[in-house]
Amino acid sequence: VVVGPPRSGRTTTLETLIHQLHAEHDVYAVGPASSRLAASISSGSDVDVACGRAESVLPVLDRLANRLEMGAGRRHPVLLIDDIDAIDDPALASVWERLTSNDELRVVASLESRSMAGFTTNPMITVLRRSRQMLVLQPDDPGEFLQVTGVRAPQRPGIQWVAGRGVLLADRMPQVVQVAVVDDAAQSD
Repeated sequence: VVVGPPRSGRTTTLETLIHQLHAEHDVYAVGPASSRLAASISSGSDVDVACGRAESVLPVLDRLANRLEMGAGRRHPVLLIDDIDAIDDPALASVWERLTSNDELRVVASLESRSMAGFTTNPMITVLRRSRQMLVLQPDDPGEFLQVTGVRAPQRPGIQWVAGRGVLLADRMPQVVQVAVVDDAAQSD
């Protein structure tokens, strides 16, 4: 899960992951209408993407759920969800249930920090809250960081975090990281 305030680099993190994962995995990506994910995926790419309201996102999620129910196949599927808290629609509840019940699926989702502790009926957000790996971008409040992660923030008081910089927690071990933007020209070299 990628957590952070608005303009902290959450979508950029997902874009970077798409570029890194699509060669070896079947990548599916969804987000709200405001997401840049669809525009960042090059034409001719085999990434199945939809951004918009629930009726736009549902076909992609349904294709993924059907594929998983038939067997994951050789290339493992990865679902990237931009601003999952912004597409929390009751019309998607059944497909979220289908997706969370499959152990073959790997999910990377972004959401605002405040949504990690708030009430939700979305089963995918519930699963994400228990994630063993979390990237917290621009963690400016040590108390909020502790509440969201259960771990003390490894930061000095008063430090300014730039967009894309944050704390990666893997099995509760914190490491400060900077997300890099993937250059398409560098990818083809």
